Amino acid sequence: MFEIEKLYRDSATCARHRAGPCLRERERFLSHLADTGYTRKSMLSFAWMLLTILRFMGPPTSGWTLDEIKEAAQRWGSNRPRRSLSGAKWTCKFFIQAASDWARFLGRLREPTPEPKPFAREAERFFVWMREERNLASTTIKTRRRHVEEFLVWFRSRKNSLQRALASDVNDFLASQSGRWARRTIAICSHTLRVFFRFCGGRDLCRPSVYAGILCPRLYREESLPAGPSWEDVGRLLNSLTGKKPSDVRDRAIIMLLAVYGLRAGEVSGLLLEDVDFGRKELSVYRSKSGARHRYPLVEPVARTIADYLRQRRTCTLKELFLTIKGPFKPVSRLSVSNAVGYRLAALNVPLLHHGAHSLRHACAAHLVSEGLSLKEIGDHLGHRSSAATRIYAKVDLAGLRQVASFDLGAVL
Repeated sequence: MFEIEKLYRDSATCARHRAGPCLRERERFLSHLADTGYTRKSMLSFAWMLLTILRFMGPPTSGWTLDEIKEAAQRWGSNRPRRSLSGAKWTCKFFIQAASDWARFLGRLREPTPEPKPFAREAERFFVWMREERNLASTTIKTRRRHVEEFLVWFRSRKNSLQRALASDVNDFLASQSGRWARRTIAICSHTLRVFFRFCGGRDLCRPSVYAGILCPRLYREESLPAGPSWEDVGRLLNSLTGKKPSDVRDRAIIMLLAVYGLRAGEVSGLLLEDVDFGRKELSVYRSKSGARHRYPLVEPVARTIADYLRQRRTCTLKELFLTIKGPFKPVSRLSVSNAVGYRLAALNVPLLHHGAHSLRHACAAHLVSEGLSLKEIGDHLGHRSSAATRIYAKVDLAGLRQVASFDLGAVL
């Protein structure tokens, strides 16, 4: 159990905090903050704010609602000496954050019941079917869930029953997104809604013919080259991360994994400490699409970079490999991994349409092509289940194609 004396050295301050109400509950919460990586400075702010909250709200015996917390924060803010407007807004926000986090930790935050999503029962049956019968990857289900729920919200404002749904409703929805979504995104959404309405039609949840009339924009297989930086730009990117800043140390390890092994952003964010075996020099990766485990040899530069990150910047006991830089520490998200690449490529003025983590996967594949590896070897390295997924990289080696085209046949002709 965390004790107030660990925060304050002054006996009078300790006595004031000990004399306040809910001492045990406050110490339990401060112990939780310490375990999740909050700094001493942040915990001092929380300890002071908890006493303030209790003065304006009383003990959370019967629980607090968010509206009650906001109202107390406004009363407290109006009684404080006038300072800058931005400072007043920050302190009120901190009051709300601290009170909400503490009440939630104690199980005493009375949160409103979320409004049910439209056609939730029909949609949930579809999501369960994708997961349990189709065994689709969690990332695929997440994308399809987002598209289906967004359509159903739009559809509910026009009709109140899936039995009244027409293919023209879906086509109107897709047309309404044309200014917001790229053609490929609209194609993915239209395919998802075709599958959804085919599922519903087969179970008498809607008219069985709806799915057949849903229009999909035409996409041509391998119509464009994978967009990735050159291997020289990857080298520039890594050379820009030689500093000792916490973000540089962590992001260098992340970017090396993306570039050397061609991992996806979700595969990097999902790595655990146990996945890196320094003794056997192995890296174990859970493939987000196939659901299989892929083992790689842990090459020395990557092992050294990960070891530097763990030794210098790792200060908590979470099982995930990559964590946020500042407390409270938590695993990095897929978006954070992609942003770590995007911001740094953009800073180097690398001319790419997309600067995300997947661009390094393309760079890895293009580099392996230039090194003379077969498409089968490249596909195995990238974790492709089908050679068709790797075939697009046969178009990447333009320098090699030019060399073949300029070959002088001489006297053969």
